[in-house]
Amino acid sequence: MPDLNMQSLESLKKNFTPPQDTNKIHRSKLSGMDKLALQVTNKIGTMGFFFIIAGWTFSWLLWNMFAPVNLRFDPFPAFVLWLFI
Repeated sequence: MPDLNMQSLESLKKNFTPPQDTNKIHRSKLSGMDKLALQVTNKIGTMGFFFIIAGWTFSWLLWNMFAPVNLRFDPFPAFVLWLFI
């Protein structure tokens, strides 16, 4: 009488496919625009980008509050103030 456990083990070994990295598979199927979108969102989500945008916003707001009137391009209270709030 053949050993059923050994037969099933041998058949499992023959039919076994090793696990695959689903991240690599997914990345290989991304289009160029998808890859670009991922790069942009990865950079925009950094603290460095946040500080750049915060600095730019404060500069914009301060310039349009305190610069000479003839040099202001977005007079106070401007869109940036409402955006900031």
